[in-house]
Amino acid sequence: MILNKVGLKIISLVLATALFSSCSFLKQPVSEQPQQQEQRKTIPYSQMQVGKSNAQQIYDALENTTEQLEKGIDIDQLMESEETIDDLLEQYYTTASLANLECYQNSDDEQAWQRSDELSVEGEQVDSAVMEYLRAVVESPLQEEYRQELGEYAYGILQKQLLTNSPQAVEMLQKRTERNNEYNETLSNLRVEWKGEQLRMQDVLSDTTISQQDLYDLIAEYYIGNYDYFSQLYLEMIAYDKQAAAVCGYDDAVQWRYDQFGREYTLEQVEQLFEDIKTYLVPLQSEIGYSDAMTTPLSYETGVETVGQLFTDTADELAEVWAFMQQYELLSLQAEESKMSGVAFTTNLMQYDAPFIYMYWGDTVNDAFTLMHEFGHATDKYFQFGNEEYAQDLDKSETFSQGLEQVMQMRLAEQLGMDGQALEQAKLADMLQIICYQAALEEFQIRAYRLDDSADGMDLAQLYAQVLQEYGYYSIFGEYDPTWFEVTHFFDAPFYTISYVTSATAALELGKMESEKGGVGLQAWLNMLTTNRDQSFEDFLNEAGIASPFENGRIEQCAEFLQQELLDGSVQNAA
Repeated sequence: MILNKVGLKIISLVLATALFSSCSFLKQPVSEQPQQQEQRKTIPYSQMQVGKSNAQQIYDALENTTEQLEKGIDIDQLMESEETIDDLLEQYYTTASLANLECYQNSDDEQAWQRSDELSVEGEQVDSAVMEYLRAVVESPLQEEYRQELGEYAYGILQKQLLTNSPQAVEMLQKRTERNNEYNETLSNLRVEWKGEQLRMQDVLSDTTISQQDLYDLIAEYYIGNYDYFSQLYLEMIAYDKQAAAVCGYDDAVQWRYDQFGREYTLEQVEQLFEDIKTYLVPLQSEIGYSDAMTTPLSYETGVETVGQLFTDTADELAEVWAFMQQYELLSLQAEESKMSGVAFTTNLMQYDAPFIYMYWGDTVNDAFTLMHEFGHATDKYFQFGNEEYAQDLDKSETFSQGLEQVMQMRLAEQLGMDGQALEQAKLADMLQIICYQAALEEFQIRAYRLDDSADGMDLAQLYAQVLQEYGYYSIFGEYDPTWFEVTHFFDAPFYTISYVTSATAALELGKMESEKGGVGLQAWLNMLTTNRDQSFEDFLNEAGIASPFENGRIEQCAEFLQQELLDGSVQNAA
């Protein structure tokens, strides 16, 4: 999962907010290759400090440039001014990202949460100021020259971004951010008491000494005791989204959110994707038995050493990024009492030209895949240094993360001395579940946003149970499932989840290439690092020789491939 505002440097301040605001900003597109490592401004993470907000400097620079624009500066002068603004924005959002990382690494630090909350709320105003500056540019005499600087694809995204933003929406977005901050702080410190100890739910579920009845009681206490509170937060956030969408001229807050991501595929295409998944993949999932390969014990020390050695031995590009991440302490992987568990992400510390990976190691092989997933994001970010202006979207980003898992799975099995076929099939079964489950999460959100304004927590719990059932999932709570509040994407990045679905079909294709002939899928993945990003997701895939998830019959093809690989292999029929 990549957690930052993504997109062109000129647009991405207001592209999907996903926890951390490490974004691309205001420099013109370039075509040259990324710069050499010695030109990076990276310092060790331990030397980075959460600075003070420089928002006022940003406002002043934007105002000054707008005034110069009105006086008739030329395009070269404008782009030079934007370089200054870009530097200020990089500083601001790196500060916000570092503040957020401090919260995740010290989840009970109230001062850290307060500082992070203040920056994230203020960030909505910064975003709005940038968009109003951009609006002035595209309405100025320099419009055509500016369009040429960006290119048609990038300019089209910019136009869409201007439609989804309005100064009148800032107050609602700030209130939504406040509720989101409250959600994260509360969730990070949520515990249940067991024999005098305060335990995270993750600890409860992994404790084999707890009896089944006690486990059910603790689960009920955790979810039923808290879902109403989180439901009220979520419903308030939906209401703020609807109000913000309305002042931006949208009748549908879902479409407004999709346009904020810069997506070019339609909600109708997504809804057809849901139907295809229910038709072809959900029935297949019910036939696949459980494999414990992904839960094979793997300690932090052994796992990180193994995965690191795998990167080092497999490709020069991967070796270079792994060495860089280690040298500058850009990995927070180990489980610690102070850290927030149950989440993994990659953020971009742009002031220091560096990606940063955060996760909470859980001592299984699945954690090795999580690390590979996040490392796919980090490698993508690393090799775009010096060319950050490209139009990156979530679908492309998640193709890099899920794709790396697919092309490396057999190599990981060999490195760990595991049965390669068993691990490969377990991972394919996991990918099948990712497609079905993430589609369920996306459909739940769409339907939640379309509930009547009088909806309450019980309505959400009923809706979640209903959607899960449609995708073949059983809930121990029956017709009302309150567990949905632990899905952080609903709060932090609404409608992100569809990008896991679209990219998973692309990742499966890369894995298929690799299984048919070793090295082919990996090379295709490496080639994608330099594939032109200033084009739609479907065109990006087409250039890489991969079918679009929206292509007629594509989900059926995925189902046929998965059925052949899983039902004819060692993952046995559940019946």
